[in-house]
Amino acid sequence: MKSVQLAGTDRGVLAVARAAARSVSPHRRLRRTVWRHLDSLDRARPTPDTAPVARGQQSRESAPTWKVTWGILFALAMVATIVATAAVGPAGRRNRYIDPEAAIALGLPALAVAAAVTVVLLLVPIPTRAERVGTVICVTVAIMLALVLGFRGLIGSADGRGFTAQQIGPWLVGAAVLLLLLLGLTARFGRRRRRAPGRPPPRQPRRDARDRARHRLEFAARTADLEPESTAERELVNRDWHDRLDRLAERGTDPDLLAQARALGPVAWLAWTFYDDQLNVAGILPDR
Repeated sequence: MKSVQLAGTDRGVLAVARAAARSVSPHRRLRRTVWRHLDSLDRARPTPDTAPVARGQQSRESAPTWKVTWGILFALAMVATIVATAAVGPAGRRNRYIDPEAAIALGLPALAVAAAVTVVLLLVPIPTRAERVGTVICVTVAIMLALVLGFRGLIGSADGRGFTAQQIGPWLVGAAVLLLLLLGLTARFGRRRRRAPGRPPPRQPRRDARDRARHRLEFAARTADLEPESTAERELVNRDWHDRLDRLAERGTDPDLLAQARALGPVAWLAWTFYDDQLNVAGILPDR
């Protein structure tokens, strides 16, 4: 069995791969299956200790520097949410001596920071294996925010802390927006968890690099053969695929590359793109 060598430059191949992903994405069942297989191919890329040659660029999700950067952003969002929540929470031992003006001066900026960073987290890739811990922390913080939001929504400023309705009003609006963003982030974690990787090619230490490469090639070929379940859905995917290739042709994309893409189809193009360990496939799939 031989792999399919995609024609054209890396930039052209990746541009067509993004078009292929957009053609597959609207079809839920096909998308789930294909994305799961592509995740497996990406995770099974050869590494320096399992392959005779060095691995190509890591995907962004598995890069150590991205994990640290994402972790800092996530921690900042969660801490800012906790600060914003505690600042206007019910009267207690820790906040009884904080005057209302100082609490609002702390709570409103913290809400703004938490909301802004959460928006960023909704747009950037989630690091590998971060979704489980992220879900637990995000749900815990969201519940705490929801409880205080509900308390302030019902009690308002009548709890003895000295807030006025003018002070509490903006906080309630900001907290409601932040809660929606946190729920969106939790849902995104959930989608990532459900997209558990399919069974990747075996990576047993005792097998040599050639045997592992053969299994990965067979897995890529099986991925390339995936198709929509119905003829009608297949026609919809192909129609959208050819329309997108026509638009790429108008922009001057290599005709030989586009001819190969039309012959292979969107799923096969994605499979062989992810199989090529010299291509940086980060950002190809929506919501990764």
